[in-house]
Amino acid sequence: MKIADFLSLRWTAPGQPLIEPPSRSPVVADPSFLLPSETPDQQFHLFAHTIWGIHRFESSDGNTWTHCGLVVRFGMRPYIRRFGELYYLYYERYPPFLMPLSWLPVPWRSRIEVRTSKDLRHWSA
Repeated sequence: MKIADFLSLRWTAPGQPLIEPPSRSPVVADPSFLLPSETPDQQFHLFAHTIWGIHRFESSDGNTWTHCGLVVRFGMRPYIRRFGELYYLYYERYPPFLMPLSWLPVPWRSRIEVRTSKDLRHWSA
């Protein structure tokens, strides 16, 4: 898919969410995705965070998504890229359970981490 192809897409159900928040989270946010031409299984892969961490979703058409589970606990704002044969998932890591308590006057402290994968399913620790 080229940029012009992507820009010419028209949605048949405007206003309908593509992805709902999973696992009792009120939010799913900051998606980062790979096109089928960038993945080993020729599927769309999308990574987004909830209050529990970063989740992976798959789609064959970019419109209907399947939740594939939690990839990183206590992570947010994912950014996925492929370099050579490896996929790099960059994300912001925060202390355990700080996200659900972020409305409290607690100081925020986080850092940037990265995990790698050869198949988008199994990730380094």
